[in-house]
Amino acid sequence: MQYSLSQNDGYSTNIPQGTDAKTYTVYYKVTGDDYYSDVAAQSIEVTIAAQREETPSASIDYHSETLTGLTAGASYFITPTGGTTVTVAASGSGTIDIQESWYGKTLSIVKVVRDSDYSDSEAQSLPIPARPNRPAADAHQDGKQHYHHQQLLRL
Repeated sequence: MQYSLSQNDGYSTNIPQGTDAKTYTVYYKVTGDDYYSDVAAQSIEVTIAAQREETPSASIDYHSETLTGLTAGASYFITPTGGTTVTVAASGSGTIDIQESWYGKTLSIVKVVRDSDYSDSEAQSLPIPARPNRPAADAHQDGKQHYHHQQLLRL
């Protein structure tokens, strides 16, 4: 048995080895000997599927108001519940600033394909809690507003 990626030449007993994610046409034929006759070339299509990007595993850094744990420099599709999808690149440290409109929503985070051998990741679902209300202020006789100490401690 002989194989080739070209119908008319390049036949060898080595099975072709594709590396790129695409569909290949592999031609094969039998070259006869004293006991067997030649069999004309036939073909079969073989597909190497694209590998999925790894599903993101972002978490929230509440202090810096960023998404963390992302791949440095990678692009992500981020869609808040009921919102519009944006494409954002992670910083060199693998973070993305949380946009104001994302608070109180659940984000769908998809890592975008890096080359043709990959496909976009599965989505990570990450709820972003709403910001807490500002502490209440009381007006005192001096005309200044003073915040309740107890409420400040809950931040």
